[in-house]
This record gives sequence, structure tokens and C-alpha cells, in this order.
Amino acid sequence: MRKIAALLFACMAVTAAQAQLNGDETINYTLSLGFINAGKASLVTEQTMYNGTEAYSVSLTAATNKVADKIYRIRDTLTATISPQEEPLHFWKHSYEGDDIVRETAEFSKSGGKYRGILEKHYKDGTTRACDTICEMPVYDMVSITIFARHLDITGREPGDRFHFELADAGMVEKETLIYLGRQKMKISGTQYNCLAFSVAQPSDNDDSSSDNELLKIYVSDDEQRIPVGLDIGLPFGKAKARIANR
Repeated sequence: MRKIAALLFACMAVTAAQAQLNGDETINYTLSLGFINAGKASLVTEQTMYNGTEAYSVSLTAATNKVADKIYRIRDTLTATISPQEEPLHFWKHSYEGDDIVRETAEFSKSGGKYRGILEKHYKDGTTRACDTICEMPVYDMVSITIFARHLDITGREPGDRFHFELADAGMVEKETLIYLGRQKMKISGTQYNCLAFSVAQPSDNDDSSSDNELLKIYVSDDEQRIPVGLDIGLPFGKAKARIANR
């Protein structure tokens, strides 16, 4: 499932007083495929050390249950290490998605005002795809981009506004777009959430934004916490949905 994790959970701010990374936070989610209860996921943030400096570890795990395994089996573990300035430092992914086994790593660094990403994807046949690239802006991965989105200040922004970024995925760096969709309401297990909605999309080759390939849709609480409450993930055969469990 290409970019499945963009996975679970990006989010944002409404005021200039942005939410801060929480060094000890666990958020649990339920997964569904259509009307099927498909499994569980969690997003865990912890304080850590990376190369002798303080950092944050943000880990996403997702697993389908026995019923959903017959449709599409998922066993995902993705971990991003992020600086206190919320810039990516390291990314690691090990997952089973359908019949595919995915192993990816990425190292990120900054020098002279430019950003470097060293990426590798290891295939189950033993081959490797590698990339070493220099960019003008930070290179994000499928977990750290959720932190970027969660803490983004949208003061003065309008629905349809777009934020462009570089994304490390499958051993490559690609240009992607985060689109602000505006405020929406979402009801989960009888609780109504006021949300900010976003779309992560792969830009089309033409100037028609309506033909962008949406990879996922993100819903975060419209308050100071910016809790990721929901995600719609595009699959080859439809959508998987992640919704926050009762806290």
C-alpha cells in the first residue's frame, strides 16, 4: 500500500501559539475497512537522545486483525527521530503490507543552510534502492510530516491553501503537497469533534489541482492540543480509516 503510513496522523494549529511536542504522549486508534472493524494503531511520542543531543522519538504502529488480514494484511512499525526544532533526524520503517515486506531507513542532516537526505529501501528479493539528495528545505518522512502538519500555524489561511514539502518515501525524495481543507465536524463513538481537515496529495503533472492524487485525509482537533483524531488512507481498492479511541 503505497505511502500507507503517511499514516496515521498529522495535525495543526489555529493560533500563533503553536502546540509543542509532548515528550510523553500515547494516542490509540481503531482501524476500519468499510464497515469492517479492521484492527488497531497507536502513535507514541517519547523524549530520547540522538547522537548525544536531546530529541524526540515518534513511533507509529498499526496492525490489522484476522478478519481484515484476509482482505489486506498490515503490520507496520514506523519510527521518526526529530529535533526539538521539529526537523527530521532519522527514519526507520519495517512493515508487512499485503504480500510486500518493506524495510526503509533515512538519515537527515543540515549544513550550510541546505538539507541532506540519505535513503535506502531494502526489497525482499535482496535488492536495494538508495538515494543521496540535497534540498533547499527539510526532507520529511511519513511520520515527521505529521508533526509538521500538527504544529503548522494556519492563522490567516483559507481552505484550499497549499503547503509544499519534500517527502522521503520508498528510497526516493518526492515533492508532495499538504492542502488545508478548512474546519469540519466529525463524530466518533458518539463524541463530536471540531476539526481542522487536511489532505496530503501528490501533485498532478498539469495545472489542474482537481486531478491531484490524494494519499490521505487528516483530521485534527481544533484546539490548542491539535490531537490527531482521524485519518482516511487511500488504498488500491478503497479507503482505510483510523479513528481515535476513547481517551
